[in-house]
Amino acid sequence: DAQESRGLGDVYKRQVDAKSLNQKGEASYRKGDFGSAGIYYREAIELDPGFAQAYSNLALSNRKNSRPDEAVAADRQAIALASGPSAPTIRASAYYDMGRIYEDAGQLVTALEHYRKAREQKANPVYDKAIERLQNR
Repeated sequence: DAQESRGLGDVYKRQVDAKSLNQKGEASYRKGDFGSAGIYYREAIELDPGFAQAYSNLALSNRKNSRPDEAVAADRQAIALASGPSAPTIRASAYYDMGRIYEDAGQLVTALEHYRKAREQKANPVYDKAIERLQNR
């Protein structure tokens, strides 16, 4: 029926718009404008509340803006929402980001747990180095 297909079209448009906002956030992040990046990521999430990658990106911008509690909350949401072929990458990135936050806070046991969870999701030499660094402390 026409109303149902229009509804699906609206959902698709919101997802496309959310991806566009997420890309604008990524561009701002690469320029070092973490505040603007966070705004774009939040707008993307508002349009598509299930957008795990936007939550993961929001976590990174929150960490760069010295908002570790908000970063951990966004990372946890990214992990919870991650699905499909990109899920292991999103989860690994979120676990690694939380590991960095905990390491910066001196919570080394918790940091090491999160680095290991990142590596369980996806192999990456960066995760191996983080684990090695903490095991040698």
